[in-house]
Amino acid sequence: MHTFFRAFAVLSTLLIFASSSFALNVQLIPVVSGLSDPVLVTHAHDGTNRLFIVEHGGIIKVLPPGGGNPTIFLDITSKVLFDGEFGLQGLAFHPQYPTNPHFYVDYSRIGDGATVIAEYQVSTNPNVANGAERVLLVIPQPSNMHKGGMLAFGQDGYLYISTGDGSAQGDPDNLAQDINQLVGKILRIDVNTTNGPIPYSSPSTNPFFGPIPGADEIYAYGFRNPWRYSFDRVTGDLYVADVGQDEREEVDIVTLGGNYGWRVWEGTLCTGRTPDPTCSAGGYTFPVLEYTHSLGRCAIIGGYVYRGAQGTLPAGSYVFADLCTGEIFLVENGSMSVLLNTGTFFQISSFGEDEAGEVYLVNLSGTISRIAGQCECGGGATLTDSPTSIAPGGTLTTTWAGIVLPSSTDWIGLYTPSAGNTAFIDFIYVSCSKTPGSPSASGSCPFVLPSNLAPGTYQLRLFANNLYNVLATSNNFTVTGGGGVILTASPTSIAPGGTLTATWSGIPSPSSTDWIGLYQPGAENTAFIDFIFVSCSKTPSIPIPSGSCPFLLPGNLAPGTYQLRFLANDVFSVLATSDDFTVTGGGGPSLTASPTSIGPGGISTATWSGIASPTSTDWIGLYQPGAENTAYIDFVYVSCSKTPITPIPSGSCPFVLPSNLAAGTYQLRIFANSQYAVLATSNNFNVP
Repeated sequence: MHTFFRAFAVLSTLLIFASSSFALNVQLIPVVSGLSDPVLVTHAHDGTNRLFIVEHGGIIKVLPPGGGNPTIFLDITSKVLFDGEFGLQGLAFHPQYPTNPHFYVDYSRIGDGATVIAEYQVSTNPNVANGAERVLLVIPQPSNMHKGGMLAFGQDGYLYISTGDGSAQGDPDNLAQDINQLVGKILRIDVNTTNGPIPYSSPSTNPFFGPIPGADEIYAYGFRNPWRYSFDRVTGDLYVADVGQDEREEVDIVTLGGNYGWRVWEGTLCTGRTPDPTCSAGGYTFPVLEYTHSLGRCAIIGGYVYRGAQGTLPAGSYVFADLCTGEIFLVENGSMSVLLNTGTFFQISSFGEDEAGEVYLVNLSGTISRIAGQCECGGGATLTDSPTSIAPGGTLTTTWAGIVLPSSTDWIGLYTPSAGNTAFIDFIYVSCSKTPGSPSASGSCPFVLPSNLAPGTYQLRLFANNLYNVLATSNNFTVTGGGGVILTASPTSIAPGGTLTATWSGIPSPSSTDWIGLYQPGAENTAFIDFIFVSCSKTPSIPIPSGSCPFLLPGNLAPGTYQLRFLANDVFSVLATSDDFTVTGGGGPSLTASPTSIGPGGISTATWSGIASPTSTDWIGLYQPGAENTAYIDFVYVSCSKTPITPIPSGSCPFVLPSNLAAGTYQLRIFANSQYAVLATSNNFNVP
């Protein structure tokens, strides 16, 4: 079971790796590494430009301006229960810091896991906190899940606290809707004013203050797990990313007294749960943005409205991410696009801001990076390899020089010359291993080629910072001998939904995760339409050096020419390609886009018909002509939204173009089943 999950996850992740917004050229610049489970980076708004890093186990570190080695600001590991979702979650400095020397933390308490909101203050050394604690609030937790944990001060000077429902799946005790409970809420308290023996007070404008039924501290309710939120530093709007359960991830702009639906609603999906199983009661506030769990997405990581001075992102745009895919999204003027895709390189836990409003990415694996403009890390780098002819399994010597700002996560990938950057066959870091080591502006490494590498022409490429930012490409070299894998597909003409016979032989080093993919000729190796493992199923079994499998074609496959490719070890190392075959009959979808000339932010009307086997996850993507199917700019489902609803064999949708779309020629493409199986391509249209 674990093997299958890993194999399928690799294929699914790599499938969407290339999706990105072409309109913005941004990179991730490493800031610090070697951290232990970082979950937040923030600043003290004190003019020092220091960064404060929260580690989940109970340590806060301070990073001096300009980088260097972080030092311990506060260590409360003796107080913090660090286990799964329990831990040190949040940090916020008083708005008048350091005149007011206090800061506030949110952590899970050893013993019972209760959430503690506590006050600390800085010592006479500005880089070291006083360890004396003043507990403000303790919130019992009903289970080990959904803690929330973000802290921030609003423009009103009050401290806002996010709490998850603290419950098992489905919030069985309906705590998020219970206005007498502090879980599943956004709380707001006044830390400057006590209330008798209570070391804080609740603002009188809170919706359930005083004699009004409900807890005084509640600002808004109906949340599942608002792990990260932020305030727009210009408008003061509160953007809350609420992690969904099985179907939807959402972003809410939260206002005083709002009910944001959980457990009755998951985004705009009625869950059928009490206390309103028909979702007919009204009074709910719905998200300003939501997305489904298609394409491997699973959990939203809230970010920030960009207000930085460097112009890295459009002013007023909102940046956030998904935990499972590693995609970083940008929303501008209501249009959502993929800004960067970090894939399996990052386990995104949070975002952060510095004093200047620049945005940072927190990687739970131990690094923090800054989202920056055009690459600040390359500049005249070179890469060579030798010898120029080598056998499979041989060792190349790769030599590089001239990396201006080297990073420990710079890496070298093996490619066929025509492959896209996402379709690497194998890789090493500049540490000469699969593990990042020390940054190196120049150096040399042995690169061992896969023993089952097919004969042909290859090259190496040098990349920056665990991403697809090419710094240099080597000379081509030839792999000779070895290989000899053969793959055939029969018959040569077949209808959609028919069964091909895929036959292979000659695999020198077979693996249980060798796989066969269905492609259109010329497509990137990442853009497979469907696949099976050599076990003849979606589940890897045992290594098979030669064999035969039935390959069932999708029922809605469009007529055209296709081929099979045999790939090694869960990655895009092609060992053999079959002869082409023809899919005839069936299908026949059509797609048009009108008008033929339209400005950025305008509405293109997409009209389609003839989908033989429609599904609710058929989708329409925006492309530049000639772009890989994975490189969509924006998309809608055939429901005319970002949310799949019902299958539609023919119809029409308004497609709102991104407002920052560059001038040029574009087209729409319609796809089947949340995958890259093209059913039809529209006419081209012009964006002046």
